[in-house]
Amino acid sequence: MWQMANERRRDFLKFSGVTAAVVASQGTLFAKRDVMQIESDTRAYPNANYTETLYRNEFGLTRGTVEDTGYAYHCSHCQGNCAWEAWSHDGMVTRENQSARYPSVDAKIPDPNPRGCNKGAQYSQMMHEKERLLYPMQRAGKRGEGKWKRISWEKAATEVAQKFFDVMTDPQRGPGRLMVRSGTGTTGSRG
Repeated sequence: MWQMANERRRDFLKFSGVTAAVVASQGTLFAKRDVMQIESDTRAYPNANYTETLYRNEFGLTRGTVEDTGYAYHCSHCQGNCAWEAWSHDGMVTRENQSARYPSVDAKIPDPNPRGCNKGAQYSQMMHEKERLLYPMQRAGKRGEGKWKRISWEKAATEVAQKFFDVMTDPQRGPGRLMVRSGTGTTGSRG
């Protein structure tokens, strides 16, 4: 058995050596032979000014005015709650930048600042999805039927507060059975 393994290993090494020699002897085999020479960017790319202007205008619109700028965090599906600088135009978030500088966790770990991930960068798209909730809804049928009715913010807040109170004062459930998800404690922090 050992002899077979050694023979297979030798065959592999022979094949690898021959392959490496062939590739090395053909140094220009994978090189591009004809390189296009460009004398003038404007002749090679006649629409460059148009696309640059379009991009600059789009970037300018996403910045908005000082009144349309603020700070936000994305608490949906995230425990980090990193701070983001956000711009809006006509009530829609148009741009977000990572903004927070949080303290280093450990000097041996590379500094991740400014923090924020792709999930956070995509959050503004979630905010404007057509199926997002715009107001409180209450189940109007059996669970799973998909029947809902709109209720006021005041009624929703009252009912949620009452449910919290009921759980907290129930000796069978009590405060040890209630979880309030609040992220990692960096909520809204920015530096």
